[in-house]
Amino acid sequence: MIQEVFGEYDDYHCVGLSESFEKSMNPILKYHPDILFINVDQQCCNGSPYSFCKEVQEFSGKEILFVALSVEMLKAYMAIKNKFYDFLLKPGEEAELRKTALGILLNKERENSEKTICLKSYKDYTLIKTNDIIYLEADNNTTDFVLCDNRRISAFKTLKTFEDALSENFVRIHHKYIVNSKYISKISFGKQICILSTKTKDISP
Repeated sequence: MIQEVFGEYDDYHCVGLSESFEKSMNPILKYHPDILFINVDQQCCNGSPYSFCKEVQEFSGKEILFVALSVEMLKAYMAIKNKFYDFLLKPGEEAELRKTALGILLNKERENSEKTICLKSYKDYTLIKTNDIIYLEADNNTTDFVLCDNRRISAFKTLKTFEDALSENFVRIHHKYIVNSKYISKISFGKQICILSTKTKDISP
């Protein structure tokens, strides 16, 4: 049911299933999933399911959301204590799974909209919300930020530097451009044109 419910949302894609903690470690480290559903009732030969999750987090190099699955409500305490994102009672109800799926998406959207970035240009420092960035344009060793209020701010760092720092909704479409996908209104593969739309006008980087 987890695959069925989460599969309804474009943001989710199942990268693998495993009935063994030991066999799952390699694909987890290979595919770097954002979310892991853990059956905490299952035995782990190298320790508890929680120690397995700590090991995964240590070597994954990214923040992972863990969701505990159990037939015992009492195990919710251990899941919370070990900083799991959520706890679901098996066999699981569709509505509860949907709440988890939507909750993760809403938190992600909130984090993206609230994130700010500090730009240094000469002796000035400018703080801007990433949600206000339409696109970034490389200009030799500097990067221009084009904002939704028509401002253009230059920063003395390469486009690659910002590519690694920005959230997932920013996509590099060209060696000179990174665009905020929330502003994309049209993509023409034949003409190789990406149209970015604001409330006032369309922009072609």
